Amino acid sequence: MTKHPSIWTVIEAFRKDQALAATTMLQDQIGERPQKRVRRAQKTFEDRLVNLCSDRQSSSKSVEEFLQGLDDYAGSI
Repeated sequence: MTKHPSIWTVIEAFRKDQALAATTMLQDQIGERPQKRVRRAQKTFEDRLVNLCSDRQSSSKSVEEFLQGLDDYAGSI
């Protein structure tokens, strides 16, 4: 037998959803973009890529070392 949520649970869920939608619309009206959800793995990849690029730009890594770093990380994904 399946237990159904009470009407008050459903009403509360609708209220929360409406409040979230209203907040999102208000933020859009004032020009504030909603924050994107970024997965932890994506953030880690971006951080490592920035580190590799800055090391290459400061000449602390050669082109070969830079490409090897990309290959090593891409191979572990």
